[in-house]
Amino acid sequence: MKLVVLEFKDEARKILEVYGKDFLCSKDTVVVCLHPAAGVFLKESGVKVHDTLEFFGNSKQQDIVLSAEGVISGLTKDLDLKDDLGLEKGYQETFTYHARFYINHFMWLIKVLEGIREKYAIKELICCQKPKGVSRIAKGFWALSPQISARRKASNINRSRLACPGRVCLKAWLKLSHGLSA
Repeated sequence: MKLVVLEFKDEARKILEVYGKDFLCSKDTVVVCLHPAAGVFLKESGVKVHDTLEFFGNSKQQDIVLSAEGVISGLTKDLDLKDDLGLEKGYQETFTYHARFYINHFMWLIKVLEGIREKYAIKELICCQKPKGVSRIAKGFWALSPQISARRKASNINRSRLACPGRVCLKAWLKLSHGLSA
């Protein structure tokens, strides 16, 4: 089974252009769109897509809420942000607000990928390569399964084994959220 993970409409357009509708509609390909615009574009093109709701249930949401607070507490425990006037509370609250946003988003994505992994026997991951973002997190998640290969898309098609930095990313996540040693 092949998994195609897309976040944005431009990624969906590029994947459709490079792989074609037949590949994306084949019964051994699962297409998951993280953003509605990508899903709408592919549905209008005749491709069956899955959104994240079917992979992200209430128990996963509860796990995130409980885990995120522990991570935030760890990040802010020894945080000392002050300016020249001695002001600090506003800086700390701003940092906490933004950190919570990114941590929750990262944990949401990991939980969606866990849900996909629970439902399908994925052997290959296909996603668009961008400098930062979902493709790196997705590759990090799948890095613990050496039998899964990844394809990166930009202008060229490239098959590659998932690299060690992804394992480090996921091990850090496991340690933060589940207390497992990395």
